[in-house]
Amino acid sequence: MTNIDLSEIGGTQTWTEAMAKELLRQGHEVTLWSPRVGEFAEERLSDFVVTDALPIQSFDVCLVNHNMCLNAIRPISGHKILTCHGPSHVLERPIPGADGYVAVSEEIAQAYPSFDFTVIRNGIDLERFKPPQDDPDKVLIATKNAEIQRMCEEACGLAGYSYIQANYQSHPTYEIEKLMAESSIVITSGRAVYESLACNNSVVVLSNRPDGYGGWVVRADGWATPHNIHHLHQRNCSGRTNNMQWGSMELADSLNDWEGPETWGRDFVTEHHDIRQQARQYLSLVEEEVVA
Repeated sequence: MTNIDLSEIGGTQTWTEAMAKELLRQGHEVTLWSPRVGEFAEERLSDFVVTDALPIQSFDVCLVNHNMCLNAIRPISGHKILTCHGPSHVLERPIPGADGYVAVSEEIAQAYPSFDFTVIRNGIDLERFKPPQDDPDKVLIATKNAEIQRMCEEACGLAGYSYIQANYQSHPTYEIEKLMAESSIVITSGRAVYESLACNNSVVVLSNRPDGYGGWVVRADGWATPHNIHHLHQRNCSGRTNNMQWGSMELADSLNDWEGPETWGRDFVTEHHDIRQQARQYLSLVEEEVVA
């Protein structure tokens, strides 16, 4: 398995961790390669061989994150599957050279119609992310953007909610599931939406997006509900579905509309994002190619 960075926490890093641990549970040997290895690998991937030197042996399967990694491992023998986690970031753009291509959402597959993508959604470890024993009472602000963090803090103040934070830079945590267990509401985007739903949290989908002029704007999908979640995860719960331009007042109004705890989220994640079935889907892609 490859990832452009295994030194700090992030979305593809946590995807790599979840998939690697599940493959290990299913009886496979897993080696991890990245040009940047550091604290994240030390804290979360100690069960694996993790290296910043390109392996010289051959592999049965190479699960590749990031096009730069695919270029780097071209000399390595093995069935290569490139996973694309976003529709536009330069590192996520598909390039020729893989034996198979996976998109984590329909949005990505539609953005690159010349590649034969299979959609396999973000896998979530349901043993790690599960409902708490007690009734939590806080809002968790889980974002990597300082502007959104400040906006969410202001909105929580306006709506009268206490909050805790998880931010890649200012408030990094390797055990976000513990913060989710303390929270009734999570404000986040991407794979953290599914992690939160697995804990039966209520989720407000909020993210920052390019404004087309070199800056950024906040975009919101609003509350994830049983009625809209199938629509939202086609764009990976990114804020790009409803594309609402929110400030702190709009977010505070949305928080004031909260009707209390919900219990539908874990069933949804179990059906669509269980890491056990996602790992099997990856391996089935290799089996299909071998049979063909």
